[in-house]
Amino acid sequence: MSEPQWHEWNYAIIDKDDLFSNKLWKHTMDWKGILMPIDNIKNLSQQINADMYPSRLFSTYIDLLEANMYILDDIFYYESGKRIGSEYHPLSLLPAVYSLRFWNLDCHSWIKIAYGGMVVAKEHMLMCLKKKPLSEIADSVIKNSDHGIELNAFPSSPRVYRPVHSYAFEAYRESDPDKNTLVKQIVTILNILDNYETIFSYFIDERTLGLLDFQKMLSSFRQSEKGETLIQPWRRDMEGSRDSLIAKMEKDLDLGPWVNRYTHPKEDKNILFHLFCDDHLHLRDEEEMFNTDNWIRILTIAAVLEEYDERQAESAEASAKEEDTLLRLSLYIKENLAGKFLESAHKMKTDKEIIALVRQYYDNKMITGASKDLWSVLNDANLYTKTYKNWRDQLNKSIKKEKKKTDKLD
Repeated sequence: MSEPQWHEWNYAIIDKDDLFSNKLWKHTMDWKGILMPIDNIKNLSQQINADMYPSRLFSTYIDLLEANMYILDDIFYYESGKRIGSEYHPLSLLPAVYSLRFWNLDCHSWIKIAYGGMVVAKEHMLMCLKKKPLSEIADSVIKNSDHGIELNAFPSSPRVYRPVHSYAFEAYRESDPDKNTLVKQIVTILNILDNYETIFSYFIDERTLGLLDFQKMLSSFRQSEKGETLIQPWRRDMEGSRDSLIAKMEKDLDLGPWVNRYTHPKEDKNILFHLFCDDHLHLRDEEEMFNTDNWIRILTIAAVLEEYDERQAESAEASAKEEDTLLRLSLYIKENLAGKFLESAHKMKTDKEIIALVRQYYDNKMITGASKDLWSVLNDANLYTKTYKNWRDQLNKSIKKEKKKTDKLD
């Protein structure tokens, strides 16, 4: 009988790529759903003891524990798209865990409860397993499996999920498990418990901040619909200086308290440590760090300033390119008319108009020649986009057409 799954959740249609999507944002986690399997794991692990080792009931409890672990993992997968009980190193899943809205203070307090329950379950299981080698336990369970009277002692508490209880109850009746299968099952449960414990312990500890990539989070925020909505109102203010932009953000009721802390980081400090921790690397205030709105305020400030800096860099690059174009044009256009030519060229909307402009300067002897070098300058500046062959053909065509017109007038 396969382990129970939450079939009513269609994981395939859930988009987990956008950490800041409006569909996920402010999503409330089903903590009752999460804490119930954790509570079951804690209670059931405490019902396993050394006296049960010669019994088939031991493997039944293991089945029940595993089933609850799968349900817990299903809930996390539904919320984050990641399975904590997976082959990945648990710390690599921390950013995904943050996508569960765990940076909300209320959720943070629930995490502490969940962490406590997991620690109790793991410690009790390890205490029991230390009394005998795991292989010996497996031998005993398989050798002494005919204990039908213990079936009546099997718990049917309403605290246990009915599908899970049914699964373990049926497993009790099945043929004896293979020794290696049972050992692997117990090891799997302990590994999953380890993963959860690692995730939870880091989450409730400021060390978590050092494991998060702020730049990746900022990039995700800027690409999201929510990020775009929050950045857009500040774009008009990006036309001025950086100082004026920062001054206006400082006056904003939401962003103001965080602006100076973000714009004046200490040297060699992770930005998240700087924002949330004091000099001794302890949280200044849990409510600050685990408040979702504060994260959004910080990301908004960072996104607005990053876009401003990008605009300035693009503008400086464009200015440098314009100066280079002007310098190169001055080699082919006489009497310091390169600036006027370039200004006119920018107003031209088509390659055909650029040809006409070049022909005008050529006819008035203000240009030394419509050579390939001149084409190269205009092409590099994206003012004339077609090939040199096209440039040459168009100019020759223009000259021939003008010559015929002159002959006709004569």
